[in-house]
Amino acid sequence: MPPLQLTSTTGPLKSGEQCQVHFLAHNFDDLKKNFESPPYSLSVEVERQAEIRCHPPGGLPAPRVYWLRNGAPLEPDTNIIVSSEGHLLVNQARLQDTANYSCVAENIAARRVSDPALLTVYGAPFPIKPNRHPTLTSSEHQILTSETIKFPNH
Repeated sequence: MPPLQLTSTTGPLKSGEQCQVHFLAHNFDDLKKNFESPPYSLSVEVERQAEIRCHPPGGLPAPRVYWLRNGAPLEPDTNIIVSSEGHLLVNQARLQDTANYSCVAENIAARRVSDPALLTVYGAPFPIKPNRHPTLTSSEHQILTSETIKFPNH
């Protein structure tokens, strides 16, 4: 590291000259250890809205909030955005939105990552339309059957 050089408004200080030095100190407060309220897991039906809330720990300066999706930084798109309060908003849930989401709070002093919240999106990706107009004659019998559709456990 080079030696500290002091200058005045008239040029470099000469040997023996005196000056006053003022230091500006910033008081950075580490982020608190725990989130005020961690994100919670939730299940939502396909095409419904979802919100995962993040209430980050306090700190000075106020932390920047962003999200991880399965451990990688989330790239918001038109369907998934981060609100000005730091909450994760899903406009229309898609099956591929099912993932673990973690809230990250970060400032110059520290970084905190919440435990992951699992967003589970369930439901058929397309509507199942039953035959509403069966044709029967008086001499015919029709056996109606149904199919069982399995949804993920939640």
